[in-house]
Amino acid sequence: MAPEVFSTFAAAIARAPEVLECHMIAGGFDYLVKARVGDMDAYRTFLSDVLMALPGVRETHTYPVMEEVKNTVHLPL
Repeated sequence: MAPEVFSTFAAAIARAPEVLECHMIAGGFDYLVKARVGDMDAYRTFLSDVLMALPGVRETHTYPVMEEVKNTVHLPL
């Protein structure tokens, strides 16, 4: 993919209020996006109007959270 595709993606994700986190990762896909929406209708809108509208996005995988087991940003040093 052309470098501008990555910068376009990053800029759009940075503007999306639904996105809590976004990480470029190694492996089977390029980015891991953590988003929070109010319901499935809002998710479908986010998916179609934001993610799938971006150049270079060919597919997505959705993993809904069923239970939060641990959520911390504290790293013992």
